[in-house]
Amino acid sequence: ILNYYYLSKVVIIGFDEAEYTVMESAAFVTVTAAVLDGDNIIQRQIRVMLSTAVLPTDTATATTDFTPLTTELVLDQNNLTALVNIGIINDVFLEDPSETFTLNLVRSPLDSPDNMVVLSPDTATVIIQDNDCELCNLHVVTLKMYEGMRTRVV
Repeated sequence: ILNYYYLSKVVIIGFDEAEYTVMESAAFVTVTAAVLDGDNIIQRQIRVMLSTAVLPTDTATATTDFTPLTTELVLDQNNLTALVNIGIINDVFLEDPSETFTLNLVRSPLDSPDNMVVLSPDTATVIIQDNDCELCNLHVVTLKMYEGMRTRVV
């Protein structure tokens, strides 16, 4: 059980949203990692790594739907948020109406372990809305053409 003393000494860093939605035609999606609690006790820089991933439940493909990324974020008393742009690739393929990939936060190997840092939430989902789906709303129509006495169905 966490006690108040422990919680008052912890810095919580995480994504500001559980999901980020972006149109496939956008050049990038901007995600935010931030100090969500404990900003008053930060005594030094805190380093975390943000990376993209495709989990088995995700439907997007790295390098086809988005640009894979791993980057280090540095947060401190003067920089409580970090904005990261992740490239979105606009393809011409008719796909599912939306595709997903995952974002992860982990402690940087360069970060000093002396500060109590909790990463939460340490994952988020990016949803790419397909812009090639105008054809998805077409309905099947049967046309009958009469040619003399014959009926043709197309």
